[in-house]
Amino acid sequence: MEWESILVGFAMGLFATLIGVRLQRSWQDYDDKRFRQKTLESLIVEIQNGLERTRGLIDLRKQGKISFGRIYVALWDSVSQRLAGSLKDGEILNLLHQIYYRFDLINFNFERDRPGVSGAFAESYADEIGKNLTLLKNRIGLKDKSTQPAGELDG
Repeated sequence: MEWESILVGFAMGLFATLIGVRLQRSWQDYDDKRFRQKTLESLIVEIQNGLERTRGLIDLRKQGKISFGRIYVALWDSVSQRLAGSLKDGEILNLLHQIYYRFDLINFNFERDRPGVSGAFAESYADEIGKNLTLLKNRIGLKDKSTQPAGELDG
């Protein structure tokens, strides 16, 4: 009788532990999904602003003027590692990398005090950045002209 009580207690403890682990994983999955959704929506806004800045650099270059203002990429810098570990769709990460790599090339020349070269890079890569932004929005289910989600981002 004593062994039966021990066995029942063990089974109940094991069951409770398994349920607890499952609940913890479900909450973590939910938190990761929310993080991906909010982060991707925010990155889209940052990219749109960066693309607008890129086009501004091109306009200034065509006017024979220069600007020393960099493209803002601080959000990407702060979330890229966690996002890379959270994304299930590698193509999303690839598109983000391609976009931010081009922004980095433009910003790199600002850091070297070569704003004219930055403008030239901006002109060379603006169309590519725009196309990749459209592909990214389509991939995550955002309408092309909006940051309103069409559905949940499983990323």
